[in-house]
Amino acid sequence: MSRHRISAVLLSRALLVAGCALPLLAAPATAQEGGQEFTPSNEELDRDLDESLAEEYSEPEAPSEAAKEDHRDCCGHDGHHHDEGPDDDDGHDRLRLRFGGLAAYAWTNLGNLELSHREGNSGGGVIELAQEEDDDFEFDNGAGMYRAWIGIGRYVSLQGGWFHGRFGDTNALSNATNGTPGFTFGSTRFNTGDIVEINQELRVADFDVVVHPLTLKWIRLDFSLGARYAYWATRIERLNRGYTKEEDRIEGLIPMVGFGITVSPVAPLSFFLRGKVGTIEYEREGGYYRRNNGQRRYVEPKEREHTSAELDAGMTFTIANTFGFIVGARLQYIELERVVPDRSSRVEGYASSLYAGVLLNF
Repeated sequence: MSRHRISAVLLSRALLVAGCALPLLAAPATAQEGGQEFTPSNEELDRDLDESLAEEYSEPEAPSEAAKEDHRDCCGHDGHHHDEGPDDDDGHDRLRLRFGGLAAYAWTNLGNLELSHREGNSGGGVIELAQEEDDDFEFDNGAGMYRAWIGIGRYVSLQGGWFHGRFGDTNALSNATNGTPGFTFGSTRFNTGDIVEINQELRVADFDVVVHPLTLKWIRLDFSLGARYAYWATRIERLNRGYTKEEDRIEGLIPMVGFGITVSPVAPLSFFLRGKVGTIEYEREGGYYRRNNGQRRYVEPKEREHTSAELDAGMTFTIANTFGFIVGARLQYIELERVVPDRSSRVEGYASSLYAGVLLNF
């Protein structure tokens, strides 16, 4: 092989080695020259870290009003707190207690009042007082009305109420019976022209278990089951021709059922309508003997018949579902009768009231 050929081969191999080594030699220089382009600054690192932490721990975005409305339509929740408790994680209502009460003053009239009282063989005739067509009777007086409730969750509540009124009029019987025969109440005979004073006392206590099968933002339905205690006392006094007084008291416990509806067109304002009715009749035909503390006692036969009904309508204005005012009208009908061999009592009539008061929820 000639010298020129050997030189050409060596040259070509040298060029090949140089071509392969050149990128390796240029790489450090390139990395050194362009290092700032690939290495982020401290400010950029801090900004990236802040953005990552914000995405990880930030609160979820509140749903829009349209999304809330879709949720109500889908799931049946109205978003209004009424008496319901908050929701559990699984969507069911937690047991939550809410307490409330109201106190009101009631301007009350007695109407279509009929009384009857017998002592032995004396008395027992029906006495009609406070008839609508008689202007002489003004049984117009105030009464106290109170109510309390405990809401248990969203669909059940316990409610109790109390009504107490005293009513009286002087000369009422004398004016109304002018020119008409008198009457006998108990063992006393009252004649035409006698100046009399008549006093009535009415007490009504209620306890109900109330179920709310429908509780929405705008409307609520109530069904109640409970009992009513009614007490009626009468006192008639003759003020001339010799002072005489007759008194009679009658009371009874009556099972009651009721229905109610509440409509809330705007948040603080509600309109309600409630009604309930009940009756009970009991008769023990014959008497019998029984021993009590070692003594033999005779138990007399007796009859009881009690009926009551109520209609209540009004409006409430509540601030923040806590403190508010109530106005309304209430009509109560009561009939109580008790008969034993030597005594009988009966009263029938209604009390109509306009009332106003305050209420509190907590």
